[in-house]
Amino acid sequence: MARIGTEALRTVLQDRADRADAQRVTPPGMTRERRRPVWVRSLLGDFQVWRAYYTRHGGGDGSAPADSLLNLWSSCTPATARIFSKLVAQMPFEAAAELLRDTTSATLSGRHFHRLTAEAGAAARRWTAGRKPSAEAPDTLYISYDGIGTPMRKECLAGRRGRGPDGKARTREMRLGCAFTQTSVDDDGLPVRDPGSTTYLAGLLPADRFGRAVKAEAVRRGARKARRVVVLSDGANILRENRRHELPQGRAHPGLLPCRRAPPRALQSALRRRQGGNRAFQALEKGSTAR
Repeated sequence: MARIGTEALRTVLQDRADRADAQRVTPPGMTRERRRPVWVRSLLGDFQVWRAYYTRHGGGDGSAPADSLLNLWSSCTPATARIFSKLVAQMPFEAAAELLRDTTSATLSGRHFHRLTAEAGAAARRWTAGRKPSAEAPDTLYISYDGIGTPMRKECLAGRRGRGPDGKARTREMRLGCAFTQTSVDDDGLPVRDPGSTTYLAGLLPADRFGRAVKAEAVRRGARKARRVVVLSDGANILRENRRHELPQGRAHPGLLPCRRAPPRALQSALRRRQGGNRAFQALEKGSTAR
């Protein structure tokens, strides 16, 4: 059945490429070469599609316009790319590749997952750099960030000191952050995150650089125009470091802190009472759990 599905999909994509190539006019400054194949990686199996290839008169990288028409990303079909994205976010590369091979006819290996992840990261950084500030003024903008130790290979830990008794580093700090908006509350009066409003930040960055990235994302999301800006963190050292790069003055309202070191009563107090929110923030930052 998989072979039948693979052939059916190959026929559809090949026909689409044939019709597009027959209608396309050679772009200025380029030469149309012989048709070249591209391996398509689908959940039904791999196959080849032939399409026109163009080279530039002055040299440089060539292109095959039909690839974008086929919606291929790094030779992967849209369905394969979606499954890859979900797996790589949850599992190690080799385990994710093995699960994909066991449940589909895809042939992606752990090394493929590694390479595709690097390409996706580069594309995400380009997309992030090109985003423009939001034109809307959010009612309440939340900024959240944290850090977690991520296991690394020895060569990636050279020159780093660990926290253990032997002083050997086994992890590096991965900084994670997000920004989202809130315009409504639930039946209990608690804030409800606006669906689809979350944007994310992540990187193996020093606290000061990550702090600047968090501030830039907050400003892009409308922190300068928001009625209220709320900072969410657990009160660890990264919080104190990032406060050096505060959000636009007079707008920050670090009063809601889902702190794992604080009991629910303290959280409810900081949530429901805007007055005194800064005092709650300072108390939690110092490690106090008093109400």
